[in-house]
Amino acid sequence: MATVKVLVPYNFSVHDFKAFDFIVNMLAGRRDAAVSIFNAYPPAPLIDLTSNPELSKMKGGLLLLSEELKRKREGLEIAKQYLTTRGFSADQIDIVFKKREKTIAEEIIDAVIKGRYNIVVLTPTPGKVSRLFAKSVHDKILSTVKDVTVCIPT
Repeated sequence: MATVKVLVPYNFSVHDFKAFDFIVNMLAGRRDAAVSIFNAYPPAPLIDLTSNPELSKMKGGLLLLSEELKRKREGLEIAKQYLTTRGFSADQIDIVFKKREKTIAEEIIDAVIKGRYNIVVLTPTPGKVSRLFAKSVHDKILSTVKDVTVCIPT
């Protein structure tokens, strides 16, 4: 059983790999480490396209959303492969790809508590607008989780 359980929220940005590099530098080669790559995606709207002929025009948009989710799932697999080529075995890495039902901060907090993670590695956010949004997510996580190390590599 892993003694070091790490959760890495992944948002498909180039900055996410700073979090992965941090994990590689700290934990690669350790057999007692387990890493979960986490993404909570916004759910696609449930629309009955047969109820109104006008709604059938939305079918293309819904197909695009479905394709986007498929690409994100593939992106998570690429992130897993990135870690496996840098010192982790495939059985040490888990992917959590779930429909978001709450705010992203609440989804991360729930995952930390339910998964009993002891480290969370958040992505640094360089731009002013990104920092403003991420600050609220980071602050919410930092103020809520207990007995968990939260890292934000720069």
